Amino acid sequence: MKKLLTAALVFASCSLQAAPINELLELNDSELQMQIIRNNLNQALIRQNPPLENFRPVLDEWANTYLTWEEMKPKIAEVYLKHFTDEELEQLVAFYKTPVGKKSQELNATLIRESALASALVAKGHHKKLEEMLQQAAAKQKQQTGN
Repeated sequence: MKKLLTAALVFASCSLQAAPINELLELNDSELQMQIIRNNLNQALIRQNPPLENFRPVLDEWANTYLTWEEMKPKIAEVYLKHFTDEELEQLVAFYKTPVGKKSQELNATLIRESALASALVAKGHHKKLEEMLQQAAAKQKQQTGN
C-alpha cells in the first residue's frame, strides 16, 4: 500500500509539473517554431554543403520524419524545466495570456530577425578593425613561431 501511495504521489507531481510546461509550449507556438527550426536546419546544411541543394526533398523528408514535434517536445520541455521553476512557468503562462504577452509572441520572430540584422550592421561597420586585429594576431603568432 505504501508503494502504491508513493507511486501515486510521484505521478501527481509529474502531472502538475507537466501542466504549466505543456500550456507554455502551446502558448509559445512551439510546434510551429519546431517547423521553422527544421527548415532553418536544412537551409544551414545546404549553405555548408551547396551540392545538398539537389537533395532538398530528401533533407525535408528526413527532417519531417525524424525531427517530429512528438520527439522534440519532451526535449524542449526539459530545456524549460532546467531553467525555470514551476512557479516561474506559471508566471510565464499568465504573462503570455495577456495582450502584451500575446504581442511579444507575435513579434518574437520579427524581433529576433531585426535584432540580428542590427547586429550585423554594427559588425559590418567595424569590419576593418576586425581585419586589423586579425592581421596583428597573425603577425604576432608568426613572430612567436619564428615563421
